[in-house]
Amino acid sequence: GNQDRARFTSLAEGTVKFDEDHKFAGWTRSINHKGVAGYARMRQLQAFTLSMPGIPCLYYGDEIADVGGNDPDNRRMLRREHLNEDELRTREHFSDFARLRQSRMSLVAGLTTLEVPQEGVLAIRRTYPGETTTVLINKSGEEQVIPVKAGITLLAGDGEIVGAGELGDAAVVIPALGTAAIDN
Repeated sequence: GNQDRARFTSLAEGTVKFDEDHKFAGWTRSINHKGVAGYARMRQLQAFTLSMPGIPCLYYGDEIADVGGNDPDNRRMLRREHLNEDELRTREHFSDFARLRQSRMSLVAGLTTLEVPQEGVLAIRRTYPGETTTVLINKSGEEQVIPVKAGITLLAGDGEIVGAGELGDAAVVIPALGTAAIDN
């Protein structure tokens, strides 16, 4: 996001339409959240941005999935208090992925490969000598189960590892519109 665009969350959840005048929308109506899909899609964008090569950039308010039309509506006062449950969850998700980015050389300087392990899931694999981080983003509206080797560790996101015994098969379960970062 930036000051010259409508807020990503508003576009992602449809409270601002792609084909309308975003500045006019911000001046003429009150743009608010409609449901939780915008929050989930912002968490996906955060995971993507913090997993790709380059220097990640976050526009203030995106850490809580703030809403709004184009300038000046996208420059609402930054809120740090009285956040709702979804805003707190989104801020925590961002913080987890930001800390992960700072602590993993694979996310800073690793070789990047993109894969689609199954329909609706993007896998961003970043490899650095001695370290591999894979970020899984489930854009589908259904829970996805991704087979993985046993012994992996969940690093961030809202997925979970099941069947991770030393000898058995394992999988990462990612909720609809969810993310998971794993050490593999």
